[in-house]
Amino acid sequence: MMKTKITHILSKHSFQVFFLLLFLEVVTYCHYFVGLTAVNGDINGHYFTDSYFWWNNGGLFNPPEWVPYTWMGRPGGVNLQDGSYVLPQGVANLISPWTPGVAAILSACTTAFGAWGMYLLIRRLGKSHGLALIALVAQFYAPQIFSNAQFLDFHRGAAYTPWILLICSPLWYWEKRWGVPLAVLILWQTFVGVYPGMLIGSGLAILAWSIAWFLIQKERSWVLRLSISIVFGVVLSIAKVAPALLQGTGVRDITPQRISTTVANFGTFFFPYDNSALTSDISMRSFFIVMPVLFGLLFLTRKMENLAPVVSMLSVSIVLLAGSIFCEDLLMKIPGINLSRFIANDYKLAFIESLMILGLFGLDRLVSGQYSAKDIRIRAVIFGFVILGAALTLSFPSSAVRKAIFVVPGIVFALLLLVVAKYKSSTSKNFLAGLLVVSLISGVYGAYSVTSTWASSKSKVQTNIFGQPLSQVMSQGHPCNGVYERRGSRVVVTGDLAHDTLGLIGSITCVESTAGYANIQGSPVLTDQMAQMTGENSQDWIKFYSAPGAVVPLSDNFPQGLSDSCLNEGTCGSLEFKSTEYKQRGAVSYDVVSHKDQLVVLNESYYKGWSAQLCDLSGQSCRSVETSSGPGHVIQLSLPQGEYKLNLEYHQPHRTFFLSTFWIALLLLPITFFIPALKRKEG
Repeated sequence: MMKTKITHILSKHSFQVFFLLLFLEVVTYCHYFVGLTAVNGDINGHYFTDSYFWWNNGGLFNPPEWVPYTWMGRPGGVNLQDGSYVLPQGVANLISPWTPGVAAILSACTTAFGAWGMYLLIRRLGKSHGLALIALVAQFYAPQIFSNAQFLDFHRGAAYTPWILLICSPLWYWEKRWGVPLAVLILWQTFVGVYPGMLIGSGLAILAWSIAWFLIQKERSWVLRLSISIVFGVVLSIAKVAPALLQGTGVRDITPQRISTTVANFGTFFFPYDNSALTSDISMRSFFIVMPVLFGLLFLTRKMENLAPVVSMLSVSIVLLAGSIFCEDLLMKIPGINLSRFIANDYKLAFIESLMILGLFGLDRLVSGQYSAKDIRIRAVIFGFVILGAALTLSFPSSAVRKAIFVVPGIVFALLLLVVAKYKSSTSKNFLAGLLVVSLISGVYGAYSVTSTWASSKSKVQTNIFGQPLSQVMSQGHPCNGVYERRGSRVVVTGDLAHDTLGLIGSITCVESTAGYANIQGSPVLTDQMAQMTGENSQDWIKFYSAPGAVVPLSDNFPQGLSDSCLNEGTCGSLEFKSTEYKQRGAVSYDVVSHKDQLVVLNESYYKGWSAQLCDLSGQSCRSVETSSGPGHVIQLSLPQGEYKLNLEYHQPHRTFFLSTFWIALLLLPITFFIPALKRKEG
């Protein structure tokens, strides 16, 4: 199997790759860079706020343990989608404070990174530079790059996939000293930066890809280097993943949101995914692939080299997609699958990637001149009927503009036919150039045929979400490390508790609120608290949650003494309290007088990691008191009769171990440079 040396690639073709990527960035994303557009949706929610908070309140070197500004407080890093440990976000935050606008620009760069990876993958498979450029364009306009733009971890998953396919095979640069360290870095960033459900779903298909390579290759020492890389990547990821899982992230007491796939969805291989015939969320529908690559699928043969790994990956992804449609209960028995809310969307990533690679294999065979003009015409007719069939599964738009957009695939098909018609009279280089141009046109159409998922007016997005330009909000920003005598009242969130923007602003200003935009479905604590604030006793719970820092008696599994004199003045019948200190980083102290042995609750969220001490009034003699989760997931503890100082503090469980493991692994990483490089025969 021919392998292409990276030095040869860089010396001969790097400028063409660079300028093609630059051209694609300008054509597709120029409005991001000049500040005209931004991405609407979740990118302005917890992808923004949790990431901003993490990187600006300790970051990589001192990760924040407690997030005070929303939902009565919660542990730092409990949201696996918060961008923590994602190095590109940290670097971007150093250059300019992390905002949705900065996130959009970084996403544009991530898209280019993924496209470059696809170029290298096709080149390492022994294909030509021209075909690899088409692969670059196909990956740049991959469907989830644009339809999933608001979900940064989904977007990263789509962009990183070609690199993971390289690493999980003998195609990676295992013959280079830097092969293992770079593989570790990419794997680590994938483990901490890609949506967990997508990691599981795509990981199963990529495992089939790796196994197939193992079976067809006689030289297998690459497996040891891959194993070392995976171990390092996993160990580096523990500091992020383990604390979140220990807090129950991913444990769902509600029915997860499922994304279904219907026949009409496959019409989006060619046509816009905002069609009224389509079901599910608009961001999860698209299967788009640039048209020349889809056309290449008709030229596949069973005798092609390196077909087995791609077909294996495709087969597993098809089984998973079919399972999500026909036997979801059986599918849920696969370990880790419950981390996914968007099953079909998570599985189609490997499905799309497999089809793109196979289509490129087919184009390579077409370009090699093994088909007669008659064979090509027959396949072109078949392809035309496939496009027509795809169109018939969808609804014809009513507006003139959408009608015009809907018929564009027909024009692209005509251009493709024009290039193919010149097949016999063109050199392979010119033929590939023609296919590249059609791929560019097809890709730009695929992106711009639906812009609501990735390019909206920046000023309108900010005004709708924040009520003012984001720059005004950012000017109020400061670290959340305040120390006060007593925590003040929380701002009461009304309406859509899970998506309110008060919590977004609080991540910058540290104004605390009872709810806000967060990943509710991924946390049993937030799910329960939202149920309390919308249930039968909602007003009492909202009053308790929003009150200044308080300790109140617990009776009949409900906070007692919710009068103003109790919550505001600290006189609660059998209990009296006075707040003496509140630290936004996760600590609170009270002077308490308990007139009897009793259970009490604090209006702070309980998570594993809260510890409490009862001290005498002088603070000289202290003893630990067990804390637990009370009703409404607030801190509950048992107070004996007497007068005490009550001190509570939050510390992430096993924090020292997790961080020590991370830094030791990171410090040991340079050792992998000394792993003997894998000798590879060329040709």
